[in-house]
Amino acid sequence: MPPTWLKHRLTSIVALAAAFCIGSGNRINAISCSIQAPVSAPIIEMFREPPCRWCAGQRGVVYATSRGTTANAGASGIVSFAGPVGGVNYVVIRTIDDVLITHGYLTETYLRSGDFVEVGEPVGQVDQRLYFGVRIDNRYIDPLRCMAGSTSKPRRAILIPAPIGHPASGTP
Repeated sequence: MPPTWLKHRLTSIVALAAAFCIGSGNRINAISCSIQAPVSAPIIEMFREPPCRWCAGQRGVVYATSRGTTANAGASGIVSFAGPVGGVNYVVIRTIDDVLITHGYLTETYLRSGDFVEVGEPVGQVDQRLYFGVRIDNRYIDPLRCMAGSTSKPRRAILIPAPIGHPASGTP
């Protein structure tokens, strides 16, 4: 039979692990997806999560921009894709946390696959609008959840030591 302090410590660890899993059922709430807005412009289309993988929805946000507006990287990372899809240019950045940040409706791209980009660096130019999306574990999430100042931003658990004498501290 393990000592009481060990049972308390294990219970605390299990409770923290459960907190990460409750809710979304994946790692979306457990990792950092801190990003910056790619442009300073009003949003004209909000994120609408589709009810199924192939269903209609708005898998990102769309900003109203003007011709020649520079789109900036929403996060630092490696460009995993840069080029046209159906005649529309996109740049996708993979962050260190394996979050995919998509910049779309670009009229011109400045990057190629494999390039490293810092948050805020130019990725291309847009005309009248800019698509901006976030994917974690191949699931689209609302980019506004990840932006600084957002009230719906995912939170990370911070582990702190228990005070001396507390049952979870392992000291009498």
